[in-house]
Amino acid sequence: MLVAFALLAGAVVAGWCGPALLRRWDPSRAPRTILAAWLLAVLGGALSAAVGVVVLLTPGHGVFLVKTAEDCWIALSRGTLPSVGQLTGLAGALLLVVVAARFVIHIVRDLRERDHTNDECLTTLRTIAQCDGGSPMTFWVDDDEPMAFSLARRPAGIVVATTGLAQALSAKETAAALEHEYAHLRGRHHLLVLLLDSLSKALPIVPLFRQAPSAARELVELAADDAAARACGAGAIRSAISALACHDLPYGSLTLADDAVSRRLARLDHTPAPARPGRRALWPGLATLTAVVLPAAAAIGVLTAVIATCQLAVA
Repeated sequence: MLVAFALLAGAVVAGWCGPALLRRWDPSRAPRTILAAWLLAVLGGALSAAVGVVVLLTPGHGVFLVKTAEDCWIALSRGTLPSVGQLTGLAGALLLVVVAARFVIHIVRDLRERDHTNDECLTTLRTIAQCDGGSPMTFWVDDDEPMAFSLARRPAGIVVATTGLAQALSAKETAAALEHEYAHLRGRHHLLVLLLDSLSKALPIVPLFRQAPSAARELVELAADDAAARACGAGAIRSAISALACHDLPYGSLTLADDAVSRRLARLDHTPAPARPGRRALWPGLATLTAVVLPAAAAIGVLTAVIATCQLAVA
């Protein structure tokens, strides 16, 4: 039973302390790695909680969910209290079921809303815009306002740009703006942000889940900036970000002029020198490893503290 409680405690520690740890790392050096660390921390915390509940309900630590509920009812009907393990396992299982149901409801609703909006947008674009026929499809809208954004749609996604973009920017800067949107589609950033949004709606009380969507939005923009800078140069993507204006865009879209614009511009102005090969490999590895083992490390710490306390009490 101690293992189960330690795993649950590890999930709590990861959920409440994880954001503070993850935000200590500078995302400008390795945004894709930090993004992976956030995702793995979310996954690790959720799995730690699920495994803890399962351990409480397994034969070695009680019984399965239905039998546990039955035993609790029998105990209460006899005027006695169920065991701590039974109550915790039953409460945890019910909580997991509720959170899973809320997540499914939100993700289905969000996907339907996004797909409906994207279908309407595509119908309109086929009427008013010209498509270059590439993959992903790029639609050019006749508008003087420079703008570019991307939409997730099977099979490869859609990029929408205005003629004002090409007029306001040089050919290289325009290519950088489009490459930024292509990077969003290649990395499936739209789906990733949507999944984290749905999870935060399902369990907003946990800081790790609540803060993950905003962190992911900034990190996917930094990752897309890096892809555009590699393809067209840091100066080109910086000029493109500066030229684009913010607009009300379709639900689920990602655009160049989106999150943390001032920070991204400053980052492109002062691109850090490349790290040595050893450090470049070590730093992402440590970040990802920390995110993965955070719940387990917290669980081991709780378990060790309990055992040490028991030994001192016996002595």
